[in-house]
Amino acid sequence: PHSLGVIHAVLAMYARPDIRDYVDGMVFMAPTGHGGTHPNRMFSSLASEVIHRPVNDYARKVMLDAIEYTLRAGPHLIKKIIQARDVRIIDETRALIEERGVPITALLFIHDQLVKHAEVSEGLGRAGVEYAFDVVAQLAGHNALLQVPKIVAARGIDAINSIEDGLFIERGATRLIGRAAA
Repeated sequence: PHSLGVIHAVLAMYARPDIRDYVDGMVFMAPTGHGGTHPNRMFSSLASEVIHRPVNDYARKVMLDAIEYTLRAGPHLIKKIIQARDVRIIDETRALIEERGVPITALLFIHDQLVKHAEVSEGLGRAGVEYAFDVVAQLAGHNALLQVPKIVAARGIDAINSIEDGLFIERGATRLIGRAAA
């Protein structure tokens, strides 16, 4: 899941233990719910992504969809922004890892202005996520999966392989700070 979807996915799996049977692991992308979310940077982030987004028909369609979504969301957008900033799922994430055996790793986008790398890393570490994969592509922000899809896909495969191998560490993995003592 990506961004606010991380909160929804974790809370759904936490509330419905039977879902675990259908999930082999999770790769969070630019996750909210673990701290470091700065919605006041939303418009500067969007502007940066518009300026640096590759120009092709797909990118234009995605941007139009994003603008339409934002306009349709209206007052609900404020609720989503507050949720992304304030909701913490550190305990629920830890429970999924430790009690239900769900392997979790993350893709963190170094240039993300909405979910700050160092802050979310600390929160993920407290949640028990041991390793994350940094996506350092220049100018790849919060929606890096739309900006540099090949790079994000390659890092995502690294993350999935680390889950499948049970290692949580492959090339380029970063040990998260803030890991609570077991």
